[in-house]
Amino acid sequence: MEPKKRVNSYSSSTSEPHSRSHKKEASHYSWQEGDLIAGKYKIIDFLGDGTFGRVLEVEDTEGCRKAMKVVRAVDRYVEAAKIEAQILREVNQADPTHQSHIVRLFEDFPMGENYCLVFEKLGRSLFDVIKLNKFRGKT
Repeated sequence: MEPKKRVNSYSSSTSEPHSRSHKKEASHYSWQEGDLIAGKYKIIDFLGDGTFGRVLEVEDTEGCRKAMKVVRAVDRYVEAAKIEAQILREVNQADPTHQSHIVRLFEDFPMGENYCLVFEKLGRSLFDVIKLNKFRGKT
């Protein structure tokens, strides 16, 4: 597989040239296979994009594959990610035997202006399953 080219691309958060806010809204994190994040997560592959960020398959220093959500550098998205991480930490701590079947959050941390959440790697997303079923309910 050919490595992805790094591109620092940003798009304006508004189409009005004289808006009160001149802040640019960050695009998705640009990555390249083999990049190392936080000194311990090697990027293996792309898993998907969402509104808030991009999910990458990573491998930690012990060889375990995980899913890393890299949240776009947008203040409200980063704040939502921090809340998500706090809720998951509380649920995971209250359920050490994993009876709730809620995704395991291993770690969260800032990366520049982005924010990262490291999860256990699961299967397809619910949206991907729905797309595969041509947006029909299960019968």
